[in-house]
Formats: sequence, structure tokens, C-alpha cells
Amino acid sequence: MLEPENHRKASRPRVGAKEYTLTIAAIAAGVISSLLHAGVIEFPQAWKPAPPEHEPLPEWIDDDAPEPDPRDISGL
Repeated sequence: MLEPENHRKASRPRVGAKEYTLTIAAIAAGVISSLLHAGVIEFPQAWKPAPPEHEPLPEWIDDDAPEPDPRDISGL
């Protein structure tokens, strides 16, 4: 008995490029998410929160000391 030319197997529906692209994108997103969560990769510095604007100065720096005169060359 002859089968029609447009006969397709019911178990394998036709899948287009859109479905392949979405599948690959979903897999890539899952892999990247897993690597970020595990700490294998990190966000670039620009994406991290900014440090506090003024961190405390070390104890050996005297914040109240007068600024040296830039024209003074006696120490050279």
C-alpha cells in the first residue's frame, strides 16, 4: 500500500529553528547561572556595588596635619 508523501511519524513532531534557538538559550542561561552561583565566574567590577565613599584612614595617617606646600623644595 502506498503512503501519502506528506506522511510524518507522529512520535517526532517537526521542530523549527526557533525552538532550537530557545532550547540552546535556556541551556546556556542555566549553565551561566550555575557557574555564577558556584563562584566559578564573577561579575566584572563595574557591576559590583561601589565601595563606601570614605573609608576610615589608617591610624598612621594624621588627618589633621597641615598640607605640605608644593612649592617647598627644601626636602629634595
